[in-house]
Amino acid sequence: MSHHAYHFVKELGLLSELKKRDTGIKRSSYHDETGRNLLSLDYQDLFEKVDVIQPMRDGFSDVLYEYIKDYVEVRFDRTIISLDQADNVCEVEFSDGVKEEFDLVIGAE
Repeated sequence: MSHHAYHFVKELGLLSELKKRDTGIKRSSYHDETGRNLLSLDYQDLFEKVDVIQPMRDGFSDVLYEYIKDYVEVRFDRTIISLDQADNVCEVEFSDGVKEEFDLVIGAE
């Protein structure tokens, strides 16, 4: 997470919590099936003058959920079967057969 995303989470007040979950990856390399090195990256050099943190996806999701849970209804363990938008409402049918209407729907895997 760098540049715009970094500054956005900082503005939201999430940066200090995300820094606790920073993986701190310094280097990575990519190899073919024989083990031959195809590419090596040194992230310290690459991001020398860039604000960056590297949380794992689940760490970012956890921090974001903690931030929004008191303001937004979050549904887990179901998928959207259909979504029909009309004027100012979205009708959603979920995989458990439930149909509901919402002002805004955000889907994430």
